[in-house]
Amino acid sequence: FTGTPPSICLGQSFDLATVAIQDLNSTAAIITIHSGTPATPGNQLSNTNVSPTSNTTYYYKATKGNCTDEIGVTLTVKPVPTANFSATATSCITTGTTVTYLGNASAGATYNWFFDGGTAVPGTGPGPHTVTFPFAGPKSITLTVEENGCTSTVFIQNITVQAPLAQPVINCVTT
Repeated sequence: FTGTPPSICLGQSFDLATVAIQDLNSTAAIITIHSGTPATPGNQLSNTNVSPTSNTTYYYKATKGNCTDEIGVTLTVKPVPTANFSATATSCITTGTTVTYLGNASAGATYNWFFDGGTAVPGTGPGPHTVTFPFAGPKSITLTVEENGCTSTVFIQNITVQAPLAQPVINCVTT
């Protein structure tokens, strides 16, 4: 085996036939891929496309005549970050809304926020963020998170931004 050990994000598939197995003795051996060791006809994979849910070792068997050799290669399965967050459902233009990240990614992940025209402080990273909007109305806040080469699904939360209340008018009437 040569190169970087293979890895995928949870939910993805991988073609084991793409792993670079090098024949150092130039024997032109026949390579078969197996789910267990020792590599036998009973655990030979009929399909090299796999979608494991956890780190899994596959075994590559080289056969030339009566000679065989076997090597294990572990396919690493990386977790997919989540982009869940909470936001105040209704807020006033004058106070803003608080957005709090609730997902599973680390602080070092890449956070791709969209605040629908709002100004967020601090505005980057997991937050929490205070978001103010220049205009009242319905708004959508979205987030995707990238970590270790894996990207979350888009998380969207709709909020309503209310205009400030009108100043009360006080009329004095003599009775």
